[in-house]
Amino acid sequence: MSAEHEAVWGSVGSPKVHDTLTDIDGDLRQHGRYYSYVNEHGLVVGTTLSVMCVIDAPVNEVWPYYKDFNSWQSSYDHHYSGVIGDLEGQGFSLRIADFEPIHYHVIRVIPEYLIVFNQPIPKDWPDIFPGLGLISPGFMSFGLDEYDGETHVAIFMEHASVMARTADIAGTTVEDAIGPWRPMLTDGVRKWRDVFIPNLKELVHQGSLSLART
Repeated sequence: MSAEHEAVWGSVGSPKVHDTLTDIDGDLRQHGRYYSYVNEHGLVVGTTLSVMCVIDAPVNEVWPYYKDFNSWQSSYDHHYSGVIGDLEGQGFSLRIADFEPIHYHVIRVIPEYLIVFNQPIPKDWPDIFPGLGLISPGFMSFGLDEYDGETHVAIFMEHASVMARTADIAGTTVEDAIGPWRPMLTDGVRKWRDVFIPNLKELVHQGSLSLART
């Protein structure tokens, strides 16, 4: 890697942020960014998205639904092979619509507080991006905390790939590198705002009503 490349694209310790996206809808706040850096493999480009909201229920009522992503994401054709919050140290797969399954590994679960998982470096995926299989494509953190009987949700997601090998960096424009990531981030903001968070809140609300009747 060269100092010239790092000046344009950033380094591992100081990535270059090229563009950001912010979406606010009531108590739901989302912030995304497109970033890049160069490493020994070439030009790494990716996105991050943070999702924060408040659910009007204590965390012990939210957790049973929160840990089971199928319960609030399957209506958008996201199908998980297990209950993520019960799979610490294990793998699972996500199938979105008719695409090939995406494989993940659950690193840590702290019940009612945190779920952390990542995508191991894939060895047999189709060549979606030129650098697929060189770095981990994703890292996710799903957090909860309770304040005055309300549950505060804090989710962070990262996806990345090597978009150009070292020899090709000089001929790569910002839009060449960032462009393929734009649909992922814009669709991500929309599905969290319009589908996932409303579904989760409604499940918790209906569950709270059922508890109140018992």
